[in-house]
Amino acid sequence: MSSLMLRRLGVALGAALFAAAAGATDLRGKVEGTHSYTSRAFPARGVSVVLYQKRSGQWQRLHRTVTGPDGMYYLRNVAPGEYWLRVDRRHDYRINVRPQGVQDIQPIQLRY
Repeated sequence: MSSLMLRRLGVALGAALFAAAAGATDLRGKVEGTHSYTSRAFPARGVSVVLYQKRSGQWQRLHRTVTGPDGMYYLRNVAPGEYWLRVDRRHDYRINVRPQGVQDIQPIQLRY
């Protein structure tokens, strides 16, 4: 293994250990769409998911992602606390992040 690869591995390992020591949590969730006429559910791909938190009386956007083809989204290294998820730019959901490795968020249903 080259010294550059070892340095990169060391930096990545250090960042992971720091996040774990700080109690950071990875969030994992799914957005599903429901067809308004047929009521059939399907994975909602390409949906915007934004994590906000109120700090000093102001809302701050902390993380932003988009759902994958399977409707799944992932937000990494989130500190424990109370947050809001804004899904599809119009639906807001309050979540409480606990200090654990991975936290599953309840599936979100959207009607189309």
